[in-house]
Amino acid sequence: MHILNITFSIDKSAETLWVTYVQKNIVGKYHDRCLLLRIHSDESTHPSYGMQFSFVNTAALHTFKKEKLPTLYAALQKEFPNKWVMFETELEAIAP
Repeated sequence: MHILNITFSIDKSAETLWVTYVQKNIVGKYHDRCLLLRIHSDESTHPSYGMQFSFVNTAALHTFKKEKLPTLYAALQKEFPNKWVMFETELEAIAP
């Protein structure tokens, strides 16, 4: 299994609306392969979330990154301009 993990740092003023939007418009759309996770860290940081998409192979992951991810980011930027930053990590499951 291959996983695209996107870690988001969200402006506190947009957190509740951002989570609701992501649950409805992203997790809902990709429910069979998407998981939204709250990252717990110290209280001095912005709220952080992980969004994980699972794929059967790296080709499927790279196709998603090329064909779907730019649209996903554009939609988030339109809804929440300058209220979030992110970084991506590709993961490969080695053992169950």
